[in-house]
Amino acid sequence: MEIAKEIIENNKYVINTDASFDNLKKIGTYSVIIQKNNKVLKSIARKFKVQMKNSLECEIFAVYIAISIILTSYIGKNKKQEFRLSSDCQSAVDYFKSSNNKIKAFENNDEIAVTIKNTYKTASQRIKQKGGILSLLWIIKTQKEMANILDIPISTVNKNIKKLVNMNVLQKVKKGKYLLLI
Repeated sequence: MEIAKEIIENNKYVINTDASFDNLKKIGTYSVIIQKNNKVLKSIARKFKVQMKNSLECEIFAVYIAISIILTSYIGKNKKQEFRLSSDCQSAVDYFKSSNNKIKAFENNDEIAVTIKNTYKTASQRIKQKGGILSLLWIIKTQKEMANILDIPISTVNKNIKKLVNMNVLQKVKKGKYLLLI
């Protein structure tokens, strides 16, 4: 079991995505950063070539681009690999995780929606066939933002976050940002 764990540890990729959308100019941008052993392997920041309708479509498409890169460039032959892909948009993560979701995105472009879902499915299957893992994770907002959203004191948020970190439910990414591990 230790050898299998070591193989995965040496083949663990951390992928972060982010996107933004300008409602006035109707322009979307995205970034994808792929790391292995705390070294950046690939970093992209671009304007979308496809016309997006809103911020959610941009976030979903950024995750799709990351999955496409994994599929074409990083899935190794006969290697157990772990890919942890994170987004700060919970709806984007949910879009991929559930086939029955009611998330409204790409409603006027079924071709893109089908391509996105099929690419995720293909990548998941290939990684799983090799004994690997593809995880889609939502990065929780900062404690201050969370306290404001929940309308509770920040001290309550901090106490609970500390408990969740100790339980290995959350992992600190950087100051004030956490990754949900389940």
